Amino acid sequence: MMSKRIWIVAAGGFGREVFCWLNDILASPNTKQFKIMGFLDDTLVGHDGGLAPLGDAAAGLEVRSIRDYRPSKDEELVCGLGMPRAKANVIPRLLDVGSIFMTLVHPTACIGFNTVIGMGSVICPYTVVSTNVILGDFVMVNTGGTYVAHDARVGEYSTVSPLASILGYACVGKRVLLAAGSCILPSAVVEDDAIIGAGAIVHKKAEAGATYIGNPAHILKKNS
Repeated sequence: MMSKRIWIVAAGGFGREVFCWLNDILASPNTKQFKIMGFLDDTLVGHDGGLAPLGDAAAGLEVRSIRDYRPSKDEELVCGLGMPRAKANVIPRLLDVGSIFMTLVHPTACIGFNTVIGMGSVICPYTVVSTNVILGDFVMVNTGGTYVAHDARVGEYSTVSPLASILGYACVGKRVLLAAGSCILPSAVVEDDAIIGAGAIVHKKAEAGATYIGNPAHILKKNS
């Protein structure tokens, strides 16, 4: 049986981290085997558009255009985009041409019972996603002490940054960015397209399309 060929969407900082996490999965026993082909990226990466930050680990990898990509039946993609708006702009175009996305869960992540993780989501090392959680498609839960507690909900394309916490029964909307160290308290609501700044704490509600800072979190600006 032919193993899947994997392309990482975007070769920026998070895309290169995803490359590392995929290699960790390949090194795990009894894992489904696949081959990492390279990156899909329409921007220059590193010096002269190369993949120098990966060093020897990137030997033989290709970089192809997102705009020109057309999937083969044995290929899957992994989302290497960290910012919610970038994900929401790029991924639908790839889905429209028939791309299939892999859901990546790092071997060190702790996932509870009755939890649903959507298509194309990326769950990074040493994170905890507790029980009865629903993560929408293309959600990213970044590395470190990041914690999504029981019965929480996170909408599609949202990003949970390192050391951020979403506590029990909290609801995070679509295309939300929770910056490093932010906290959504139990049963609080973060509406679509909000940005919760580093270290900010949402006690009750964050309005759609606004940037919040501080404790208690308050509006810094309304986003366009």
